[in-house]
Amino acid sequence: MTRPLRSILLLASALPLLGGCVAAAIPVVAGGVMLGKGDKDKEAPAREEVAVSEPQPMPDPMPEPEPMPEPDTLAPADPVVTVGPVDELEDEEPEPADEMASVSSWTDDFMEQPPEQGSSDNVAAELPAKSPDTGDKSDASEPVVYQPAPETEPNGEVQAAMERSVMERFVTAQPDAIDFRAYDVFYSYVEQQARRDPVDDERQSALLASPGNLSPRRTDCSIRPPAVLLDLDPSGGTFSLSEAQRPNDALAQILLSLRMQQIDVFWISQRSAIDAAAIRKALSESGLDPQGRDSLLLMRRKDDRKQTRRREVGETHCLLAIAGDDRSDFDELYSYLKDKSAAQPLEQLIGAGWFLAPLPLTEGR
Repeated sequence: MTRPLRSILLLASALPLLGGCVAAAIPVVAGGVMLGKGDKDKEAPAREEVAVSEPQPMPDPMPEPEPMPEPDTLAPADPVVTVGPVDELEDEEPEPADEMASVSSWTDDFMEQPPEQGSSDNVAAELPAKSPDTGDKSDASEPVVYQPAPETEPNGEVQAAMERSVMERFVTAQPDAIDFRAYDVFYSYVEQQARRDPVDDERQSALLASPGNLSPRRTDCSIRPPAVLLDLDPSGGTFSLSEAQRPNDALAQILLSLRMQQIDVFWISQRSAIDAAAIRKALSESGLDPQGRDSLLLMRRKDDRKQTRRREVGETHCLLAIAGDDRSDFDELYSYLKDKSAAQPLEQLIGAGWFLAPLPLTEGR
């Protein structure tokens, strides 16, 4: 308010100095100034209210400053390479063709290059003409080409023969009769079987239940007394009545031990019952049956067979083991088999009821 009033007073004091028109205009201007000031003073509160009532716009959030990139690690400077003229480089490095040629010339002294394909001269060189044998072996380093024999598949008959041969070799691979320790295995097996309880622990018989079926199933021992059977006949022959008989030393002690365990001993031969006295004498003098108490199984009639006599023993005793030098001493089916490999299932009885062993008595002292 002071500044406008001061301006009006200055104008009023200057009126006498101004002209008439200017003096007349000054009050008008002064009034306008006062009026304008009054209007401005009235509008000021309204503008302040508007400024208070209207919310001010929120300023935009300042963007987050981007992290400054880490300074790149300066790689070590590459060593300065001095590049020479092109002519000098070509002189220093040999051409690939020249290098390969030098290697080839070096290996030619040690390796023989293979012949090129499609050349008839090279094929002829591989198959040199046969020269007459002059005894000079100086040219033995020349290559010789061998042609393999053509493979032919065997026909059905040849294949069957090969299979039979394999089976026969398998059968004959079992313990041989010449093994003098066979009687030790014989004794161990019999003693083990004899200790079994006939009721609670069934014993195994050495007789087949159905020989025609080639099955290893055996007959029932039940509660019959235990016994063993020894064949006196050699393979393909009969027992010799010669006085010069040599006994098996180990067998005499084994039989003595079995008798002490109440195990009966039977001897069998294809000989006639007429020869019983001579056979018993041979057993007694050899020490195999010193008291002559063992039983003899001989042929009583012409139609008698060992198979029949073995079955008779099985009806009264539990035949635990049979000892012989041939498989036909265990069952006669081996005498009628055309293909011995068919009896392969019975091989499990070898050493478990059937024992291939040396003859108890042999000729010679």
